[in-house]
Order: sequence, then structure tokens, then C-alpha cells
Amino acid sequence: MDTPGQQVLERTSVLVTPEFVEARFTVALPAAGRNILGHKAMEILVEALPSVVQNSLLYSAHKVTHTHTHTHTHTYTLSLSLSLSLTHTHTHTNRPRT
Repeated sequence: MDTPGQQVLERTSVLVTPEFVEARFTVALPAAGRNILGHKAMEILVEALPSVVQNSLLYSAHKVTHTHTHTHTHTYTLSLSLSLSLTHTHTHTNRPRT
């Protein structure tokens, strides 16, 4: 059984490269029955959505110190996890068999 604990989950809905950030998401458009409400949908797609992107996906929307702290913490966590994994593997593979 896995021991519960904190971890950073890998997400496939956001891809970050040195050149761009790609975010994949769904938008529930307002509807009346089976008809999309065009004007309300336009408000979401043309006004609300760009604001969400501006305030969340762009680097400039975040405090640099918070971004660096998060990145360093994640890198440290991966390094520590790998180190513990190697120690655990080494300990169990080098045990004398009884």
C-alpha cells in the first residue's frame, strides 16, 4: 500500500516550453435547451476568457519570488524523492537473503 503524502501531480492539460505555454481546457457555453446563447457565449469567449489567461497563465501575472520558490521547491522535491528511491532500492537489493 502506498504511504499517503504530499506530491506535485503531473498535469497533461498544460504544456510549458521555453517558447510557449499551451493550456487545454473546456468552456461550458450558456444555453437555453439545445441552443447556445450567442451574446452570453461571446462575453465569455471575448471578455472573460482573455482576462483569465492574462491573470493566470502569463508569467507577468505572478510575483517572481513566488514563482521561483515554487520552482525550487518542486525541483528539490524531485531530487529528494529520487534520492530516497535510490536509497530504498539500494537497501533492499543489498540485503543478505535469509
